[in-house]
Amino acid sequence: MTFKEPRQSPPPLWLAAVNATGVPLKEQTIVICGFGSAGIGIANLILTAMNEAGLSNEQARKRFYAVDRYGLLVERRAGYSSGPADFVRKSQTSRMDMSLGQREVQLLDVVRNAKATVLLGVSGQPRAFTEDSFAKWRSTRTAP
Repeated sequence: MTFKEPRQSPPPLWLAAVNATGVPLKEQTIVICGFGSAGIGIANLILTAMNEAGLSNEQARKRFYAVDRYGLLVERRAGYSSGPADFVRKSQTSRMDMSLGQREVQLLDVVRNAKATVLLGVSGQPRAFTEDSFAKWRSTRTAP
């Protein structure tokens, strides 16, 4: 299923795609590549559904990995506006961030380490998704 932007699909359709993995929503680990208005909107819809499934905001946000054109959103990168700031990962708690030192954590790094059940791409950045990143994610999955 492909949509050009979140307005084209109602929230139940996005959640149906997320639930297709067979993993309960509150146990999903979600990577969103592209964290502009579309990525933030989708993250907030899923966050609300996770709240309704019994997770607190804090518990639910720990299940997200937000990746923008510069890499994983981590607190050592300054200047986030309020939307993305809600999904910034703490540098000291991110194994990936710690293991890579000062290098930015890119999508492929996240895919290799996060054990994501859902990989959403809403980036307008050319070549944000590479065949390698998708293949690596797919190799860790047994369900669609």
